[in-house]
Amino acid sequence: AIERALQTLPETRQAVVRLHLAGYDRFEIADLLGWSEAKTRNLLYRGLETMRQELRRMGFGPGSQT
Repeated sequence: AIERALQTLPETRQAVVRLHLAGYDRFEIADLLGWSEAKTRNLLYRGLETMRQELRRMGFGPGSQT
């Protein structure tokens, strides 16, 4: 389900969220991708929110039976 939710993200958000889920902090991600911390933070938070919404749509989240 997480992989399916990740695939719904635009490529830039997907890259940031994948690195975040792998354990990198946003400063490390910014350095790896050559982006500013602000851009990385923005893409990460938007990407995570989109994933939350997608996972809820798929039936995952608080109170779900999955």
